[in-house]
Amino acid sequence: MGKKVSVFLEEPVPKMLNFLPGQHLVAEYKGEFHDLCICVDTSDMKRLGERAEIYSNAARKITIDHHTTNNMQADGLWIDESAAATGEMIYKLIKALNVDISRDIAINLYTAIVTDTGGFRYSNTTPESHLIAADLLSRNVPFTDIIKKVFDTVSYSKMVLMKKTLDNLTLHFDGKVAVSYLLYDDIKSVDAQTDDFEGLVNVGRNLEGVEVSLFLREEQPGGFQRQSQG
Repeated sequence: MGKKVSVFLEEPVPKMLNFLPGQHLVAEYKGEFHDLCICVDTSDMKRLGERAEIYSNAARKITIDHHTTNNMQADGLWIDESAAATGEMIYKLIKALNVDISRDIAINLYTAIVTDTGGFRYSNTTPESHLIAADLLSRNVPFTDIIKKVFDTVSYSKMVLMKKTLDNLTLHFDGKVAVSYLLYDDIKSVDAQTDDFEGLVNVGRNLEGVEVSLFLREEQPGGFQRQSQG
């Protein structure tokens, strides 16, 4: 569309997503001014980390998100709580702009949707999720490779953390709530990367009878980050 675009990430692209096209657009922020900053799939400023400066300093701000807890301030705020994934919203935006969905775009959008729905297993999945996915698949998306890399392939460090997460699992409220955790020493012992934590909350969620799974990890000594799945 003739726009000069940079993508800013807080962390490196996870190994499980290193197949995604468009990574040449990922840039290093050097304090430059931007006419427009679009924040995607983020519900509050704290989650932006150091990228908050980029968002705050932009002339205009747009936030696109599907989280019910969104409290971002923006010139344009688009929240669709019925969307299973922000990727579905981006799909609709591209369609509204009459932009052709290339194979590269389709791969990124399909991956966004399939990850946010847990491979279409989570309750947030809708009939529209499948219809959008079907349209994307018609653009020769290598879905079997995507599923294998995202859900089935794990690093040795993640395998160790999965075992530790399972060892630490406890059940509460007649088996309806599962709680597990990783301590700082567990994480440092295998030099874990950000993507090694992906999906560990499902260790408890996949247990029969569990309705809510809670996973805690000690990122710094005495400092925990929480993730839940219901």
